[in-house]
Amino acid sequence: MAQMKKKEDAEKMIVDHLGPTQQPQLMSGRWVDSEGATVMIYLSSRPKKTPEGPQLKPLDEQYMGRMEKTGNEDEYYHDGLHPLTVRRCWEAAQDLFSLAQPVMPKGERDRHGQPRSDGGKEQGWVQTGHNNGNLFLSRDMIKTSTAASAVRAHYEATQFLAEQLKVMFRVLFPTIYQRYQAAFDAGVWYKEDPGPFLGRAHLWKLQVTLHRDQGDGGPSISFPFGSYHGGELLVPQLKAKLQ
Repeated sequence: MAQMKKKEDAEKMIVDHLGPTQQPQLMSGRWVDSEGATVMIYLSSRPKKTPEGPQLKPLDEQYMGRMEKTGNEDEYYHDGLHPLTVRRCWEAAQDLFSLAQPVMPKGERDRHGQPRSDGGKEQGWVQTGHNNGNLFLSRDMIKTSTAASAVRAHYEATQFLAEQLKVMFRVLFPTIYQRYQAAFDAGVWYKEDPGPFLGRAHLWKLQVTLHRDQGDGGPSISFPFGSYHGGELLVPQLKAKLQ
């Protein structure tokens, strides 16, 4: 994996190699570092009809002509979430934020390079400035009685999604999954949530720029939903532009 110590280097990589003229790859894959440790897993869709025989060409040549979906969803394998599942998640988010609108914290004008608008839902976290080891529900979840009811309803409405993500995470990261699940069992509040993640973050009406999340205790799961155009995942360290 390429080492990029400065954000400017990563931005230059995007401009030079991952810009609008570079088609994204419609594929799934696992990326590892020089020691074989997994740094990223990407689950996407792939055509059921693929060329026969060994593929000895570079990835960008293998996927020429297969960058864009053509035809109906039945012609594709969905290694990740099915589009209908993502659609239901989007609808559940619409319901949630119609009752519990995300609020930008004071003193934090932007995040990820754009004006911030997100909703953090943590069932067990340490309060900022109070490092006493105690866990609390995030304020976004319980700031009003309406919000508290909406959050519980959201967990119930997305239980089907959480169950799918849980299975994926357990299969792909079996050892880390055990650690996550133990922490989840210690901090969970809502029985509607199967785990193993205590926190969820919705980036709502927010187009992010190049950034790196910090403070995560291990792997996280991210996926887009909503009404938008483009939205490819750009990872300059891996020289990857994924659809």
